[in-house]
Amino acid sequence: MPLTKKKLKRYTVIMKHMNRLITVSEAANELKLSIRQVFHLKKKILEEGVTGSIHKNRGRKPAHALSKDTLQSIQQLMTSEPYRHCNDHYLAELLA
Repeated sequence: MPLTKKKLKRYTVIMKHMNRLITVSEAANELKLSIRQVFHLKKKILEEGVTGSIHKNRGRKPAHALSKDTLQSIQQLMTSEPYRHCNDHYLAELLA
């Protein structure tokens, strides 16, 4: 998986901290994270290397995601005549 600019910045800032070029509070300020989160990132990078800065669910389909068939049937209902003027919340109430 290629690193995004944000993940690469996280990695380089954490590496600066690990090489004692900046303090943990400076790293937290630069990344806009808490000190606790910086320590957590540091631990992950020490254990896993560069991939430690990447979220583990990246690229996966969410467990609660609807299937394509279900999405298509909902979209057809929303554009059909009886439900055309309903918003998504009202449509959910009607279908329930």
